[in-house]
Amino acid sequence: MEAVKDVLPCVEHRQCARHIVANFKKRFAGAIFENLFWKACNATTPQSFNEFMQKIERLSPEAHKYLMEKEPKTWSRAFYEVGRACAAVENGISESFNATKDVSPAIRQLLNGLKIEARYWQVLPSGLNKFETRNEGQAYDVDLDNRTCSCRLWQLNGYGCAYSVATILFLNRDVDTYVDPIFCRANYNKTYLNHILPMNGSNMWPEISFTPPLPPQRRRMPGRPATKRKRDVTEKIGKHKVSKKGKPIVCSACHMRGHNKVTCPTTSKPVKLRESVVEGSVNGGAVGVQGTINSVVGGVHRSEGGVHGVRKKKVKARGVGVAVRTRKPSERILKT
Repeated sequence: MEAVKDVLPCVEHRQCARHIVANFKKRFAGAIFENLFWKACNATTPQSFNEFMQKIERLSPEAHKYLMEKEPKTWSRAFYEVGRACAAVENGISESFNATKDVSPAIRQLLNGLKIEARYWQVLPSGLNKFETRNEGQAYDVDLDNRTCSCRLWQLNGYGCAYSVATILFLNRDVDTYVDPIFCRANYNKTYLNHILPMNGSNMWPEISFTPPLPPQRRRMPGRPATKRKRDVTEKIGKHKVSKKGKPIVCSACHMRGHNKVTCPTTSKPVKLRESVVEGSVNGGAVGVQGTINSVVGGVHRSEGGVHGVRKKKVKARGVGVAVRTRKPSERILKT
């Protein structure tokens, strides 16, 4: 930006408010700081700008100091020069025009919003084409001949404000006639009045004795190549999950709505035994299994000669089955 000031010193310089608020949120988090910043950014008079900045200062003096160091005259409408027909505080503005209308559809859409807002303002004639637009404690001076309003928004954007639109509708006039000519189709077509001359390709360039410039060699960066786009800190990062709010629950067992298979009344539930009964049955079964194993092991010891084949013996003790598999007298595998 400093280089642009050196090349074009007599041109008004502005900063993108979206980039400022992105860096502002990194140091001062909270929706209240962001909302007050946008209100100060869109303020059209120094009085309203100071009002919102004082609120920021009461919340955090450091936040107020940070914004004031960013030169408010470059990002707030309150200090923009009038007569530019551009009140934008962000980059990337594009206007599209229709071949059958003289005003841009985007400007017409903004005017329709101003017409809705103008319903709440009362217009009082104060002289020849001079009016006072009032709403409770607020009042603004509108001059239709000079196309000015004391709120300065008409001079900044070029198509009007709610107070000027209310005055024009009070006189039953067409709002489009008070839009700056820069937004008309005729002036837009003048931008492309001159043709862009064609140019031959590199195969038609004349040969020279100098060494042609070569592109830089590709260098593989360390690490695995990134496949995802680098997101800004203000963007929400996380998995996108579709909400099931409003979707009826259908049981997969009885196919009825209002419950699932866990709470389905048609499915049988397992009977829960008392803790004392379960503990007694487990302890008794363990004692029976241990006695059976001892008897089987003793029988294997008493057998004379080696048992080289596979011997299986199944014993039932108190409802618990025990299988003993032996390959040799010295190797026994017990399974319960």
